[in-house]
Amino acid sequence: MQAGGDPMFPPLTFMNHERTAGLLDSSQQPQLPGRLLQVLDIKPDLQGRQAEMYWPDDNMWYLIEIHRVNVIDKSATIVYRTGEVEELNLQEIANEGHMSLIDPM
Repeated sequence: MQAGGDPMFPPLTFMNHERTAGLLDSSQQPQLPGRLLQVLDIKPDLQGRQAEMYWPDDNMWYLIEIHRVNVIDKSATIVYRTGEVEELNLQEIANEGHMSLIDPM
């Protein structure tokens, strides 16, 4: 294994900066047109989508990319534009209305 991680699994990064150039990493409302994630949206094609994730504790929406989707347990690995990586229960997020899928270009 090389320093900095496993070469078989490179670190996840926020890939598509073109669509979000000039935007803040977080804001008090979604910054781009989109729609709330629905449970029916939890399919493999969510992988690679950008979204904004709402955290009620700080009342902020954060720019994210969805990197891995597990449709069986309805979970996903997301990467925030700031570089943090997190595993989420997408069914819970959809039920709470805490993710806005950014409309494709």
